[in-house]
Order: sequence, then C-alpha cells, then structure tokens
Amino acid sequence: MPVDTHVDRVTRRLGWIDRRTSVEDAGARIQPFVPPRLMLAVHVYLVWHGRRTCKAGRPLCSECVIRRGCRFYRQAVDAAERFV
Repeated sequence: MPVDTHVDRVTRRLGWIDRRTSVEDAGARIQPFVPPRLMLAVHVYLVWHGRRTCKAGRPLCSECVIRRGCRFYRQAVDAAERFV
C-alpha cells in the first residue's frame, strides 16, 4: 500500500502501525489489515479521511465514523475522563 502523510497519520492513530515504524516499512505493516482487492479503495479512503476528519492539528474525533476502532480516540477519551 502506498503511504503518504495522511495514510501514515490515520493508520498510526488507528493503531495499525506504531510510532517506531518508518514510513518506508508502514505499507508492508498495513497490508495484513486490508484484503488485496480493497487495497486501492482503502488507500483512497484513508487519504480522504485524513484530509477531512483525521486532520493533523485538530482531528474531528466527534465527527469520525470509525472512532470506536481508533486507539487515538480511546486514549483521548481515557485522558479526558481522568481529568473530570
């Protein structure tokens, strides 16, 4: 799978790859999560999702349709609950 900045950011936040994974190795690590016939569609969706919802500076987690499966969102919710 091709990995650009959006794919990299979204897949890291989802927990598909970790912080130590280089961009060069990220594509190979992502492939087991995606059936080959869906690879292009998932790539296009991840780019779109990274541009529209899972933005670098201010992700729109409250609007995200995949937040239940997102490690970044769960960590943010857990952190917010600790301060309540």
